Amino acid sequence: MAAAIKEDLSKVKDVLDIFVRRGGGRSDELIPQLELLKKISDTLGVLGLGELRQRVRQEVSELTEIVGEGKAPSESALVKVAGVLLSVEDSLDDQLVSLILRRYPSIGSRFSAQSGPRIPAGQRSGAAECIVNLARIKEAVSVAVQKPTDFPAQGLDNVPQLLRG
Repeated sequence: MAAAIKEDLSKVKDVLDIFVRRGGGRSDELIPQLELLKKISDTLGVLGLGELRQRVRQEVSELTEIVGEGKAPSESALVKVAGVLLSVEDSLDDQLVSLILRRYPSIGSRFSAQSGPRIPAGQRSGAAECIVNLARIKEAVSVAVQKPTDFPAQGLDNVPQLLRG
């Protein structure tokens, strides 16, 4: 999940970078980026990452205003948007891990500074992805067992992929 969000954030940042490097253009060229940022914002909201969602929504609002003016956006405005997106991307893993540890406190107690080694950021990110995947698997299996007649066969199709992840 975090990887997909980061990939989408990178796409937006890349478009903004290219836009600035080529000396701007028409602001309506940024409309697809607005749609992608709205999708990212919604995903962050679903994950319960309200602070990050709000930061992305603020940038959506600012880009919407820029596009609405119909003028070429200033380089400083686009650099600011890209900077905020970069900070969201940087804090995403930590926010997800914190969210997971709040939901499953027993996991955090196994890795606290008092009881064991500290987990490097990359491993925390990987652990967070694993926990999210396991939660999805649990949900799919639970629904399949509780309501086998209502559950479509393809509902379990993504389980092998989640297990490999």
